Amino acid sequence: EKALLEICKQFDAMRRAWNGPIGVTSGYRPEPINRQVGGVQGSYHVKGMALDVYPIGESLGKFHQWLLQRWSGGYGDGRGKGFIHIDTRNGGRFEARAGVRPTTIWTY
Repeated sequence: EKALLEICKQFDAMRRAWNGPIGVTSGYRPEPINRQVGGVQGSYHVKGMALDVYPIGESLGKFHQWLLQRWSGGYGDGRGKGFIHIDTRNGGRFEARAGVRPTTIWTY
């Protein structure tokens, strides 16, 4: 529960700073569902520490450039699949002011 509340808190801060709607394609998922959707074993989604997000009505590329400078946890560039993965590994969080970098970045 604590992890879920934290990722929701970070999502809300991100949404307020973006000043527009942000959709979520995936959040918490139990291990059987994680396997079914092709998620990796030990996924941060299973731990309740991850979201896959996208801006509603805005360019995903623009959102990626904006968020890449403001997210300090895990960051998966899923633009080719229509989302950006964020997770709170290593104390990752959203920072309203640009100037941070994700601790881990990968591309789907």
